[in-house]
Amino acid sequence: MPKTPVKNLDFVSLKSDFLNFLRTQDKYADYNLEGSNMNVLLDVLSYNTFYNQYYNNMALSEMFLDSSQLRNSAISHAKELNYVPHSKKSATATVDLVVRSDQTSNFFNIPKYTRFTAKCGDRTFSFVTTESTFAGRLDDERFQKLNLVITEGRVITELKTTKDLTLKSAAVDTDSIEVAVNGEPYRFVKDIFGVGKNDKVFYVQAEPDGFYSIYFGDNQIGNQPATSDDIRVTYIISNGSAANGITSIVISDRYLNGASSIVTTLVESSVGGREHESLESIKKFAPRAYQIQERAVTRQDYAILLQQRFPKIQAISVFGGDEIDPPQYGSVVISVDVSAAQGASDAEIALYDEYLRDKTPLTIQPIFVQPKFIFIDLLADVKYNSKLTTLNPEELRVTIKNELATFAESYINGFNSLYSQSKVVKLIDNFDEAITSVDVTAVPYIEYNPILNLPDSPSFNFGNELNKPYAFVESQGFSDYKPAVYSSIFTLDGIDVTMQDDGQGNLLATTINVPTKAILKRNIGTVDYETGVVKLSNFETSEYEGNAIKIYANTKAKSFESQQDRILELKASDINLNVSPVSSIKKAAGFATIGSTTQPVYNPGSDISVAGEGE
Repeated sequence: MPKTPVKNLDFVSLKSDFLNFLRTQDKYADYNLEGSNMNVLLDVLSYNTFYNQYYNNMALSEMFLDSSQLRNSAISHAKELNYVPHSKKSATATVDLVVRSDQTSNFFNIPKYTRFTAKCGDRTFSFVTTESTFAGRLDDERFQKLNLVITEGRVITELKTTKDLTLKSAAVDTDSIEVAVNGEPYRFVKDIFGVGKNDKVFYVQAEPDGFYSIYFGDNQIGNQPATSDDIRVTYIISNGSAANGITSIVISDRYLNGASSIVTTLVESSVGGREHESLESIKKFAPRAYQIQERAVTRQDYAILLQQRFPKIQAISVFGGDEIDPPQYGSVVISVDVSAAQGASDAEIALYDEYLRDKTPLTIQPIFVQPKFIFIDLLADVKYNSKLTTLNPEELRVTIKNELATFAESYINGFNSLYSQSKVVKLIDNFDEAITSVDVTAVPYIEYNPILNLPDSPSFNFGNELNKPYAFVESQGFSDYKPAVYSSIFTLDGIDVTMQDDGQGNLLATTINVPTKAILKRNIGTVDYETGVVKLSNFETSEYEGNAIKIYANTKAKSFESQQDRILELKASDINLNVSPVSSIKKAAGFATIGSTTQPVYNPGSDISVAGEGE
């Protein structure tokens, strides 16, 4: 019997294959297969084959973590790797309390699970303390508690049996789970290392549909409660990320423990709330978590552990302390950037540090540093054939800008990143067949926010070799001189100036609002053209333009990169486009103009006009 190769899995193709097979049979040579009852049988056979193929394909896909499309399947595979997908996480806020009470003790007790009420818009949230604490006496009538950390959510307690240990709420914050058996507390552990058969411990595992359960050690890797034991599980039900950013919090019981009043002052708004771990995250981190085994040895281990535990981290860079200046041997340097902020707050860094404390070798000290941002000011001159597109210049400008912003988010913005001039030009050139030429100029810059009227000697590292100009000759003027480093406007000694280098490694302050540009002050800093390090010396200003002094650098290469604790970022507001139509020029196949990285002739940050038809 001849074989019919299966080339396609859709119904029409399957039926066509069956028809072709039957037509090759001598007994059906003159038979009208599609005009007889045989056609119905072929439909049934094709549908049956199609459904079986579809089912088998989906079933086989769910058998592997990489190809899983259902979260429950990924959770099941993650169990084999001893990976527990993270639950919802409660946000935390920091408050100060001032308690007015006539009690004689020097300490005012604040019990565990003391409730607070918070409002955000039209929603109300509950916060609680997660441990007992106290306020110290402030004066004869008042007590004070500073920097009290409170956690969002409602506290519930479930009575469980050894046959039913699945928690009833899928919104549980698993970090808050506490277990007591016959009134005796059991401690949570993540792995079995060092656990004896009599140790009173419990474990947590994920269940289908977002639920979680606890389990015990079966008298092998921990004590196993009896079926008659009283098992009580207390945990917090979280609202996840919805409780982030709350700025209005008061204590619910203002007369706690006989107090006449309690005043709550917010120190730090709520942060850290998050949702259940996504399917994509489980597929990414489950194999990596198995690889690192809850310990940080390599650079990648630190990054995986932190991103797995704190999903708010959107970018992270880890490097050795021997790579910084001056070197700090025996340390690992970590720089973190979180979503919706530049860098991480002190409270978040404290959480990161505490989390890593028992996961690093004894001789290695993690050091957290704030990231340093290098922004990109980009100007693109785009010319297009107006006869080949229905878009007007403004429509083309907006769509190209949106495309560049999306490209930057995916391929430029972040640690250890590369701005590729050729890729940006190619992106614009391929955007529309009507585009005839593209000229791009990209200049990295660093924002500096000095304290006014206070001398400072900061250092800025562009991390790329700069385009060293010829030595500046004052008698020849500034008209043709293109410095490697220059800045936006600031005020020095009551005069508006900018800074630029002199081609010999020194920074000058030059006037702007005079008929002839002149040097106001020499040697206000230095430039290292090879390393891209710019240093200011006893710099003092009384005012500056905009939100920061922008220090620009012309790199030697058209493409440049960020390393270590530096983040490269192309903001949408820094994408400037000149779009103008032409009517007769045709695009040369495979060619696009790539602009230089020398000092641009435009004013960075200025509005860019769009030329109309015929200009």
